[in-house]
Amino acid sequence: MAQTIVRDSYVFLLSPYNPRLTQACKKVRGHAWMGKELGWRFPLDEARSVMELAESFAVPIADELREAAQKIPGPRERPPSLVPSSLPWWEQLYPFQKEGVAHLLRHPHTILGDDLGLGKSIQSLTACLAWNYLPILILCPPSLVDAWAVTIKSWGRFAVTYDVIRSGKPRAIRPAQVVICPYSLVRDWEDALVKLRPGALICDEIHNARNKKTILAQSLLHITDSLPNEAMVLGLSATLLVNKPFELIMPLTITRMFDRVVDDSRGKGWEEFVTTYCDGHFNGFNWETDGASNLEQLHARMREAGYLRRLKTTVLAQLPPVVYDTIEVPLTTTQERALRAMEADIVSYLREHTPERADAAQRAEALVRLNEMRKYLGNAKAKHIAAWAREWVENSGQKLLLFAVHREVQQELARLTKAPLLGASLNSRQISATVGAFQEGKHPILVASLHAMSEGLTLTAAGAVAFAELPWTSARFNQAIGRAYGRLNDAHGVLVYLLNAGFIDDTLMELIVAKDQNGAIVQSGTQDSALAGLLASRQEWLDTWSA
Repeated sequence: MAQTIVRDSYVFLLSPYNPRLTQACKKVRGHAWMGKELGWRFPLDEARSVMELAESFAVPIADELREAAQKIPGPRERPPSLVPSSLPWWEQLYPFQKEGVAHLLRHPHTILGDDLGLGKSIQSLTACLAWNYLPILILCPPSLVDAWAVTIKSWGRFAVTYDVIRSGKPRAIRPAQVVICPYSLVRDWEDALVKLRPGALICDEIHNARNKKTILAQSLLHITDSLPNEAMVLGLSATLLVNKPFELIMPLTITRMFDRVVDDSRGKGWEEFVTTYCDGHFNGFNWETDGASNLEQLHARMREAGYLRRLKTTVLAQLPPVVYDTIEVPLTTTQERALRAMEADIVSYLREHTPERADAAQRAEALVRLNEMRKYLGNAKAKHIAAWAREWVENSGQKLLLFAVHREVQQELARLTKAPLLGASLNSRQISATVGAFQEGKHPILVASLHAMSEGLTLTAAGAVAFAELPWTSARFNQAIGRAYGRLNDAHGVLVYLLNAGFIDDTLMELIVAKDQNGAIVQSGTQDSALAGLLASRQEWLDTWSA
């Protein structure tokens, strides 16, 4: 018999299995399935929500539950209109941004995947402020903390108050409409952030929480579960799919979209997702989830659940396109001989330790050998690339953004070009200062780490982007280009140079194109990829080991 019980600061709803009731229970903050009692447990401060749920399913309501519900304040009052035209900066927004704000108000638990530079920050902030979802908690990579502060200052001259958490030692959070906390401090501040009870949570670059095993992902889940149902939960990412569909599970769960993408009423949602969209199967020991399948269907289901993505080519069609060019970098005979030997050694190792037979240590060893070859090739190209970069800047009169992966290669390029280095070791203030100097024209060349530069920075002073080394993923590749491509009023086209010396350069480009295709299908619903067909295929063995 169905019933409700209040015990030990918890509310229990016990009932025979009902898939609709199960789905509804999962939408209540802090829900937990209690197998022995055959029912659901909720925190006492959700008494009002549980009572409303029980009434909807004709479950008897205990007197203790009614008493507890009366002590819970009702939902905050919000303006009835979906168009926040009363906000002072509303008319400054582009039409597609206004449409985005309205969409977020219709779908308060979702992911905004607009292309780089289309104003995801101001759209999400506007939606939260429009309906008084306060306080707003913004969680983001450390490099974006100052960028968010600048956004609030520049758009919020109407006096939006904010507090920035910069220390690992928790303190009392100052009263403010907006609180900004970097991902690196979320674990230390987790309890304080939960006690803040924000009306809205914005997780910027939410793909950083794609791995469930990380502390960040667990902390974000805890914070999300602590929020009331009425709270707005938004994820922002222009590169939501980094490698494979399996990585979408955590972002979808954190933003409360997962149950709308798959049917989780019987607790089988995870299995349905991996078998349908990850080409997943159980091999007798564990689940294999590294594949990709039914990507168009996945995109459609995400769109139905509220996912929104617009491309620059769609909303800013007047912008010049990104133009790619390949610059062949010559190698000495000695360098080519060394690279052929490394390549032959890796191929031999992979043939001996196939993916089906390789254990974790052997797989890691394969990647170590691949990275050693990447680093050797980067160093071998450095001198020629530096000479090309200096000549290009002198001839074009424009600024150049030069990317590399390995620290040794970055340092050598910075030394040879006499350029500042934007490396991973810089803190957020040093990054802001270096970026500001480049934007102001104090340096014609900026050497940058792909890892330090991939998110949130604007470097539109650059007329061209050059890759001395290539990353493993199309996400980092596209984000790096997006730094120079432009944002709204300062948007412009950009030249992209691939400084190629063959060998693993060709193979990495093939890998980036393949992953860019998968990402385009899932995020935009089309097989078109900006990189497709850029370079001819050379080898396929790398894809197995780095996917």
